[in-house]
Amino acid sequence: MSLNAKNSNKKKSSEILVLFVALLVSCATMYYFVKPLYREVKIAKLEISVKEKNIESKKLLLLRVGNFSNGEEDINENLGKIDSLIPNRNNYEDYLAHIVKLASAKNIIANDFSVSDEQSSSPRNKIKSNSLSSVAIDFSAAGGFLNFVSFLRDIENGIPFIQVEAVSISGGEETATSDLLLNYQINLKFFYY
Repeated sequence: MSLNAKNSNKKKSSEILVLFVALLVSCATMYYFVKPLYREVKIAKLEISVKEKNIESKKLLLLRVGNFSNGEEDINENLGKIDSLIPNRNNYEDYLAHIVKLASAKNIIANDFSVSDEQSSSPRNKIKSNSLSSVAIDFSAAGGFLNFVSFLRDIENGIPFIQVEAVSISGGEETATSDLLLNYQINLKFFYY
């Protein structure tokens, strides 16, 4: 009997081992098949939560716009503030001086300035129609490319109501320090009332 009991114990332990290995294999198989589905469900839940947050933020924005439109005085006050930011005279001369100062700070040579009025209507009509007038400012410059990029960034960020319309770059000459000087043609617009 003891031999028979040992054989039955070995059979049971081998059956348990086979069942345990089968369980591990089936768990691993399920994990690899279910993992992509779990990721998709998780992504879908995140998308739903983002859409719900977008809907909530749109509702809040709509409420704020509704509250803002109810205050007519607030609108006129804010429009007055914006209106006061825009120059009411053609003071591009100050801006030209500032451009020259920025150019010299960035080692850019600026010259050949030309200014032309974009609109030919009379000043009285401009004031009555509340339309913006503009002046075109064209000039040429020479210098290194990185300095020029920094110079343009300073113009765009430092001077209000000036817009860079066009920039053309042409080859220049090489200096003694083996830097390449490029020639630039810049077209700007200055806006005013």
